[in-house]
Amino acid sequence: MPDRRKNDKSRVAGKSRGVTMPVLLCAVLMLFGLSACAGAVRTVRPVPSALEEAAPADFPRESLSEANACHTARLDYPFFGRPALDQAVRQRAESLFRDILAELDQDCPGGTDKNPKASFEAACLVFNTRQTVSVRFDTWVYTGGAHGLEGVRTATLRLDNGSELGYRDLFSRPEGLWEFLADYVRAALRPTLEAYWQTMPEYEAGLDSKEESFRHFAVTPAGLSLFFPPYQLAPYSAGAQYCDIPLEKLLRFVPRPGVWD
Repeated sequence: MPDRRKNDKSRVAGKSRGVTMPVLLCAVLMLFGLSACAGAVRTVRPVPSALEEAAPADFPRESLSEANACHTARLDYPFFGRPALDQAVRQRAESLFRDILAELDQDCPGGTDKNPKASFEAACLVFNTRQTVSVRFDTWVYTGGAHGLEGVRTATLRLDNGSELGYRDLFSRPEGLWEFLADYVRAALRPTLEAYWQTMPEYEAGLDSKEESFRHFAVTPAGLSLFFPPYQLAPYSAGAQYCDIPLEKLLRFVPRPGVWD
């Protein structure tokens, strides 16, 4: 009978040799100052110039995770292969992760049958122009009860240096912008949300003419996309809301060069 253990050892040894040779080759090339192995760990992928809701395969994902007696948590965020941009995205992902876990730790359910272990998940979508990238984090937190709590966070960053962009970085003349956004979104969503606003007017107040009402946004080649989590404009049953605003509607506020170019 053939010695199966010997054959197994041969296969393992063969795999080891197959892995070792490329590693040695890389070491030799690097010794002579060649960079053929520079992309062996991470490949730099160009950010496309068109609007895209990135599927997991389009951009590599990295993640933050934690599990203990109180909660399980996972947050995914994109990796672009651009050092300054990737550092900025990771910082915002870590900040969001810490904020949510701090809230869960204040009232630790302990994972018992009566108080199930809390959980937190966050996925992301990517929107971009030639000069900017917007990352939208969709969050879901469950601490017991009939359903979890959905949320949204966004960050719009420059591709070249990862600096965050606010409305005043997007427009040279933002005077009257909040009033315009409130009126535009109100008109666009009224057919869907009118019934809620008539019986629960406090939800329409979620469109107050102030920057805070429109803090979750993405820059797209077509203009702006605004996002509203549940309970801002309507009850949970209505779900999250969003509104796209074409760039031509925003020209009066003078879009800054280098944002939509």
